[in-house]
Amino acid sequence: MNEIKISKRSRYEYEKSKYDLKKIYRAGVCIYNPNDYVVHAGVLKRYEGASVIAHIPYGVVEIADGAFAGYDKLAEVIIPDTVTTIGEKAFYGCTSIEYIDIPASVTEIKHKAFYGCTSLEHIGFEKSDKSLYIESGAFQLCSALEAIDTKRDIEYIGKYAFAECFSLRRLILRNKDQIFIDESAFRNCHALAHAEFYSVLSFKYPFLDHCRTASFSRLRRVILNKRSYVKNTVCCGVPISRFGGKCRNCGLKHKKRSF
Repeated sequence: MNEIKISKRSRYEYEKSKYDLKKIYRAGVCIYNPNDYVVHAGVLKRYEGASVIAHIPYGVVEIADGAFAGYDKLAEVIIPDTVTTIGEKAFYGCTSIEYIDIPASVTEIKHKAFYGCTSLEHIGFEKSDKSLYIESGAFQLCSALEAIDTKRDIEYIGKYAFAECFSLRRLILRNKDQIFIDESAFRNCHALAHAEFYSVLSFKYPFLDHCRTASFSRLRRVILNKRSYVKNTVCCGVPISRFGGKCRNCGLKHKKRSF
């Protein structure tokens, strides 16, 4: 009997397919089952499935308030490009979601939509001509999130929208039009090292509060309105006042450091 040889590529594909199947069928059900979704007049009211991957049906225009709230087994969500609104607390407390891609069609992410998604490491913002409105607490306490790099205009970032994102290191908002950032939008992002804002900013003080502290900070560079401020002269995102050397945001006096 002739010996059958298996190429390395075939072996790789086989092992990969086994891993994918384990991931997909971890809950013992298929990825997409139309009966898992309660949809009425284009609004996804409720998710009743048990899969680790939720493939939202094409044609859904809005994800209703609390549609996936508290479902802690959900690892990935695929949002079609028909969705325009992600409702209040839609994915509240979905602690296993690791990745989310926001389609170009989405124009509004409501209050605490992804609050407490503690495993969320990456948010993808697709390019779009439409501006995006992010309400208060939308991504608050997404403690595994490492970077935000938007490829579209964001009209508004609400209070505490990205607060307590403790792993956030890099923040880049590539706006063409003016953006308004509400107070404490990035509060307690202690790991933040680089923040860059391409457009004209309108913001309430402080919006980067407690990202930088008197004792320890990784924040090395903040670029606002195409002007660069280095770490020695910046706190909470604005230059330190010449008079008294105190920050105009938090009022603390910081010692100059050399790097």
